[in-house]
Amino acid sequence: MVLFTAFIGPGLFGPEMKQVLRAPWMPGAVAQILVVNYMMLQQWCAGIALVHLIFDWLYTGKLFAKSSLIILVLCLLMSLAGTRLLAPKMKELHLWKYSPQSTPAQRTSAERNFGILHATAQITNLMALCGVLFYFWRLSVGPQGGARSGSGARYRS
Repeated sequence: MVLFTAFIGPGLFGPEMKQVLRAPWMPGAVAQILVVNYMMLQQWCAGIALVHLIFDWLYTGKLFAKSSLIILVLCLLMSLAGTRLLAPKMKELHLWKYSPQSTPAQRTSAERNFGILHATAQITNLMALCGVLFYFWRLSVGPQGGARSGSGARYRS
């Protein structure tokens, strides 16, 4: 999400893109499509990481750290909540914000609520990023707290 927030988002909402698209609602609609696709990528990555943990457990016969499992499940749940709950509501609020049939009060309410949901989505994405970094750190450190070596001592044939 750092890539999206730092580079893609400003590019989508920059003056050049507004000039090309010529519709004030278009950059937000494009950003919503990209964010939903990004959340789906997060779900795939979390699923692959869970499968990795399961295969590691089956191969070594040792249970993995509960913290890794909890972090992965929380990341997956946050991404699912973003895709299933936040994204549809944000799309609806975006439509209300730019609809010609909306009253000024509806537009103001939609803009305020959209801002709250957008901030919530950004915070949950930051939490998911921290969770993924923690998970990778746990993978690199290994179960006993030392760095993993290439000797394969942890694995059996």
